[in-house]
Amino acid sequence: MGNVKQSGRYANRAWLFIREVCKHRKRMRSNGGICNWLRRFPDWERSLDNTPLKDRRPWLTYGAIEFLNSALRTDMRVYEYGVGGSTLFFLDRVSQVFSAEHDVAWANQLKTVISNGKPDSWRVDVVSPTPARLNIKQDPANPEAYASGFLDFGGMCFREYASTIDSYSDQFFDIVLVDGRARPSCVKHAIPKIKRSGLLVLDDAERERYHVIHNRLRDLKWSRWEFFGPIPYQVSFQSTCIWQRKVVG
Repeated sequence: MGNVKQSGRYANRAWLFIREVCKHRKRMRSNGGICNWLRRFPDWERSLDNTPLKDRRPWLTYGAIEFLNSALRTDMRVYEYGVGGSTLFFLDRVSQVFSAEHDVAWANQLKTVISNGKPDSWRVDVVSPTPARLNIKQDPANPEAYASGFLDFGGMCFREYASTIDSYSDQFFDIVLVDGRARPSCVKHAIPKIKRSGLLVLDDAERERYHVIHNRLRDLKWSRWEFFGPIPYQVSFQSTCIWQRKVVG
């Protein structure tokens, strides 16, 4: 009976995966073709029973994870907005990881995991949002609003959270991952902190409210890679974009 249930679950997941492939078939060619997506299926199927913390990897698209894995070096410094599997992934590969997190309970859970690994290589600033001033329009696409697009955070301001990176000198970080709250605001503060040839990573890059980020980095003429397709731990496909700062400028 157990094998029957397992087979049924596998078949259902295969159907869900193929449905996503068909839904986004117009984007397959620019993302390596159908074979590139289908080869992700075995790992993707297993990931639905695991978590980013258990697997020690970021909740990003597979292409982006592979890109970062090949780019990381042991002497690098990484900053991330939003902690989780990405924190463990980076700690396994780089010298120092600095994080900003808005959720106290989630940060404490991760501290428990890291206490058995490399606690001296990680610094986290836990910064909860504060009530926004009533005269500021809450537009999550506006970097000056410091607003989250999630309804749970309506009327809240993430200015201090997005500004935590300001305490570091310009061009201090090799990589900045933006995968937390108020992402357009976080990117605004992160740009000057990234080294020449350094990387900025944006998850869920397909969201409409993040177009301001794409436009800003295009104006700066940063190189861009988009990785659209399957992502571990969830059914729907999505996009992770990675930009590289120019060597000059």
